[in-house]
Amino acid sequence: MTSPRLQILERQMARRQTPEPAPAPAASSLGEAFDALLQQRIDEALAVERERHSAQIQRLMDQIQNQPQRLPPSKGKEPMEFTRVICRDHFNRILLTETTIEGRDDRIIMEVTKRDELGSIVSSRAFHLAAGEVYKPGKSRLPDPRHYQDAEPR
Repeated sequence: MTSPRLQILERQMARRQTPEPAPAPAASSLGEAFDALLQQRIDEALAVERERHSAQIQRLMDQIQNQPQRLPPSKGKEPMEFTRVICRDHFNRILLTETTIEGRDDRIIMEVTKRDELGSIVSSRAFHLAAGEVYKPGKSRLPDPRHYQDAEPR
């Protein structure tokens, strides 16, 4: 049994020893010998890399095969088609919008109930009308219902 100090000294001495010289190539010139040595080192490095990459690829393939099968993502609802009619007053301001969703018989009416001094919409009301129900604007909802009679859909 050797002491730890002696083991350290042995390792240091082993490192300091000169490695065995490489065998002399059979080439006739120094350039050919250098090319052959370089090619040998490149081939060794490529072999090591191929082994390493093949191990990585095999690991990934094993992971993929061991994963549980996933269901394909479900398709969401298809977007609804809708038609919107906008009624405007003589200042080209929106008075109401009527929205009809395809495939349904009901309608949604949004009317402007209040504007500020610049004419911007401050508040509005929405109504849901069932099939066959007629929208009748009253004086209690809008200041001047005559605009609806002359309004053209856009």
